Amino acid sequence: MKKHTLSIISLILSIHCFGQEILPVSMGLTSKPKKMEVLNYSTYNWSTLTAENRFSSKEIYEFNDKGNVIIMSTNYKPEDASASNISNFIYDENENLKQILENDSLGTNYSYNKQGQCILQEYGSGDSKWTIHHAYDQKEHTEKITRSNSKETTINTYDATWEKIIESKTIDENKNPVYRSVYSYDSNGNGIKMDWYDSKDLLQDYYVTHYNKYNHETKIEKYRVKDKDTSLTKILELKYEYDDKGNFTREELYRNDILITIKKRKITY
Repeated sequence: MKKHTLSIISLILSIHCFGQEILPVSMGLTSKPKKMEVLNYSTYNWSTLTAENRFSSKEIYEFNDKGNVIIMSTNYKPEDASASNISNFIYDENENLKQILENDSLGTNYSYNKQGQCILQEYGSGDSKWTIHHAYDQKEHTEKITRSNSKETTINTYDATWEKIIESKTIDENKNPVYRSVYSYDSNGNGIKMDWYDSKDLLQDYYVTHYNKYNHETKIEKYRVKDKDTSLTKILELKYEYDDKGNFTREELYRNDILITIKKRKITY
């Protein structure tokens, strides 16, 4: 089951994604690369300093012959060659992500049903262990998500192919609504609009996303709805440079025309 997300833009806007990405982890790359080095730069609080001079982190990814990540190392000090954190990704025979090991210790376990849908995520161990359970109704195309560290329940409704979430709603322990979101997609399966409703089921915000020919987000607009008035409150824009495989090698993120992050990628095939 493939689930679509708004990737980086969703995270920056702190909105709810078009489903949680349950791997295999291909990073959205084409042509099955062997290795990728990523350098991240940030202006942090959007200061007047240029993002180019504000190193944030370095990530190195190694891939298997299926094009999925098997090792990710992260370093937060540019002058230090050693990795601060190393994650190992282990897959089952169907190339579903089975386990993530953080610095050789247990991190996350994933379990699946016969349809290949994730039914359980287990994080940590001992007293710090917590879980996410997924229950599916194959006829109604719904997914019920419960978390051991929360009293809220999320119910996602999918399209007929289980590829796109049409509606996501969260309720509390008394089954009272907390919020609801509704999604729209283009012909390529990209999420182009999300409507966000509050506990009274009143539309509060909506997001409109634009894409380029590579199906990468280029612009997202956040609108606030109050009574009968609608106002544009935030604009994020992404600019890219690409290699001959169609994978981007440089990404610049702007918030309201101010450059806030730069991502450089060196990809080995």
